[in-house]
Amino acid sequence: MISPIWLMAQPCQKDIPSISALDVEKNYEAYITSVASLIHHTVPVVIHIVSAQSQDKAAILSALEDINTMLSDTPGCGIQYATAPNISLCMAQQNICGDASEGISYYDEHNLSDFDPCTEELALKSLPRISDDPYPTYHYFNIYLVDEICPSCETFGCAAAGYSSMPYDMGKITDGMVLEIRDWLGDCDARKNILHELGHYLGLFHTFNGGCKNDNCLVDGDKVCDTPSEYMPLAIGNHPCLSGEAENSCNTDVNTSDVNNPYTTDQNDPDDNLMNYTPVSCTNTFTTGQVYRMHYILDEIRVGLNSETSCVAPCDEDIVWDVSADYLQVNPNESFTITNNTLADSFVWQVEG
Repeated sequence: MISPIWLMAQPCQKDIPSISALDVEKNYEAYITSVASLIHHTVPVVIHIVSAQSQDKAAILSALEDINTMLSDTPGCGIQYATAPNISLCMAQQNICGDASEGISYYDEHNLSDFDPCTEELALKSLPRISDDPYPTYHYFNIYLVDEICPSCETFGCAAAGYSSMPYDMGKITDGMVLEIRDWLGDCDARKNILHELGHYLGLFHTFNGGCKNDNCLVDGDKVCDTPSEYMPLAIGNHPCLSGEAENSCNTDVNTSDVNNPYTTDQNDPDDNLMNYTPVSCTNTFTTGQVYRMHYILDEIRVGLNSETSCVAPCDEDIVWDVSADYLQVNPNESFTITNNTLADSFVWQVEG
């Protein structure tokens, strides 16, 4: 019997490790206080389109490149980073078994295009896994594009543009991001919502998470030291950032007993932060600390996201083993020559003894 939350590993993938919220944070402080530099990460993406309207593949791919631009050191859209994220997304070119893939799947279940996450979460995210699991969430960033998101168990109606799982959902069917397709294809402000949800997928909390408590900035609040403490943003419709005014909901930013706390004076709320609930026209940045936390998740937690294979097209022809050597047996310290007669251009050798 298959659990409604977990899938058994498919023949082509290894067993999926489980992880808890405590596991996610276990090595975080040690990583942040020791990492010297950031390597570039490319995250393999597969997009599942559940829409009652025809969607152009070229537009979907173009939007992915626009998002990558927004994650670069020349992001445009009014975004400014002290430290560029050094992260990009790539469309999967092969599934977990090595079969060729376009990275985009279309589904006819239009009853899910107006999507209620309170009652239809498993139905939506099981669509790619009806007969097998070609894009397991441990190895691929699964993105679901729908026409409308209307959670019946919330009070805000259809106001949500999207939502994402956190790293402790890694490997579950529910792991991934759900977005309204108009945001994926939208303007700069719409795509800031995508960066917000990507932040969640890579371990970022809202800047107001945990309120004003700030005893240890790597543990309390949003677990990032260079985002000032924030109690809760004001209503979006009349937020003071729209008129260029600042707000300050906490007086706990300074903590001289915390060696990782960078502040010597009280700070205004981070109304410009992409992980805030302020209007998107006010948001324009991830902080350096947030970038490092996302890299921690990629380096230490979401290690199954391997673009080196997922985002490279598979070989057009099967590789047949055909090598020859001038000696079949050699003695220690003797040299010999191996000749490659195959289509392969590289090998990995495992030598016993």
